[in-house]
Amino acid sequence: MISRRNSLQIFGLLISILLTGVGVYGILLQFRTGTTVGDELIRQILLLGEGAFAIIGSLFLMLFFRNTPSPGVLFFILAVQATAFGALRPLSAALFSLNYSYQIPAAITRAYYFGRFLSILALFISGLFAAGLALQRRTIMFGSAFFMALTLAAVLPVDISEYTPQLLFSIGARSSMFLGYGVIAVLSTANYLIAALHQGNRNYYLVACGVFFMIIGKEFVYRSIAPEAAAIGLLCMIVGAYLFGSRTHTIYLWL
Repeated sequence: MISRRNSLQIFGLLISILLTGVGVYGILLQFRTGTTVGDELIRQILLLGEGAFAIIGSLFLMLFFRNTPSPGVLFFILAVQATAFGALRPLSAALFSLNYSYQIPAAITRAYYFGRFLSILALFISGLFAAGLALQRRTIMFGSAFFMALTLAAVLPVDISEYTPQLLFSIGARSSMFLGYGVIAVLSTANYLIAALHQGNRNYYLVACGVFFMIIGKEFVYRSIAPEAAAIGLLCMIVGAYLFGSRTHTIYLWL
């Protein structure tokens, strides 16, 4: 019988595969129409790496921790899977360059920010469990994170008159949104530093580094306007997931 935890992970994996497939279609559409070439096409192919990372990274973590019912690991896996929304951006670029209706690229913009919000909130909650949050609260925390991300993405002002190098429409209230995102990102790392101090286990410092690399990598990929920046971001995300997985596994060996 599949547990609720495994059902959630499998559902997230299937969504990651679907989103990545949509992104692949966007790249193929640009190949067929010749609307994007050179370094920009390479950058967009690298953006699909967010989807590949979500699929391969979460699958690896799911198998690696299949016998570890840790809510902290569960929410980190969900954070990894939520990065797959970034793979939608090549389709947005394809439709925009072909002068299709703005409605689909606008919807992709909202979907991307939903995934962005959900990922950082999942990282934050993952750290809360490491810092001592009661295990029974994981369903409540997931529901809260999901609906908070959904609400923020739904009310986000989208300016269809400006298309950005991030292959998304411009958004309003940008400063407030980035400030709130930055605060949650700092707290996500700080939670694991607190866990290290409270539990006296130095492995949590390396887990905190893994979370930090994940966040920095996501920012590099998000803001990249050149293939090199996107590649660096993906590498940071891979390093972050590796540090989190290997050090968390070591922590549970000592429990």
